[in-house]
Amino acid sequence: MASFPGFWRLPTAFLIGAAAAAGIATVNAIGNLAGFAGPYWVGWLTDRLGEAKWGLVSVGVVMIIGAGLVLRLGSAFDHTRTQPLE
Repeated sequence: MASFPGFWRLPTAFLIGAAAAAGIATVNAIGNLAGFAGPYWVGWLTDRLGEAKWGLVSVGVVMIIGAGLVLRLGSAFDHTRTQPLE
């Protein structure tokens, strides 16, 4: 829960105005889709492979990839600028 404020700051760190609103909406939509599809994905992998751990491992791998992308984007952003990157 402590990571949420930093996470939701990302779209407005790179975008301004209506584009920032669209970025926040995109993040929210992807989160909602993941919340819908995630249980089905874990269940499908559990049925396919016979163990629930592989579904959970796949979710963990996706989270690690996402963290890597956030770190990559964060290093590309100049925190001293007031304008978004172009």
